[in-house]
Amino acid sequence: MRQLASVRGLAAEDLERIDLRVHPLVLELTGRTEPGTGLGGKFSVGFACAIALIEGTAGEHQFTEANVADPRVRDLMARITPVASSEIDHTEAVAVGHTRDGRRIEVVVEHATGTPQNRITDSELAAKFHGLADPVLGAAQAAELDAAVWKVAELDDLTQLVELASLR
Repeated sequence: MRQLASVRGLAAEDLERIDLRVHPLVLELTGRTEPGTGLGGKFSVGFACAIALIEGTAGEHQFTEANVADPRVRDLMARITPVASSEIDHTEAVAVGHTRDGRRIEVVVEHATGTPQNRITDSELAAKFHGLADPVLGAAQAAELDAAVWKVAELDDLTQLVELASLR
């Protein structure tokens, strides 16, 4: 979805529908069609795709009750049709956007972001970590933990990491 939006320049309003081919496991795990909560959105490939297209990302902060209930998101979700295909690898997806002006735009993702074949960068990993840890530990403590983890091979024991990962 991010590729449809950023690379192809499409907005939700441009799309009549999106056909999404995924591995059967994707629908088994994330086949919810009517999530009612932010947590439920994590189990809805339709919601994840819709919010990624609209906001440009589908991170922790997008999976909220407000976004799940947003009429614009719900409208786009209704136009996304995920279909299981055993011909698709579990890290692959094919999205075909059908635009309101008659274009057909296909995007193939051979390996999902974060898989061994498409690793995220250290800076992307740090951003994801801080997005999750800062609200819980505080930015300063999370920064200390982040720095310590990168030096784990130099530690004599893990006491420092456990202390930094604990609420103070």
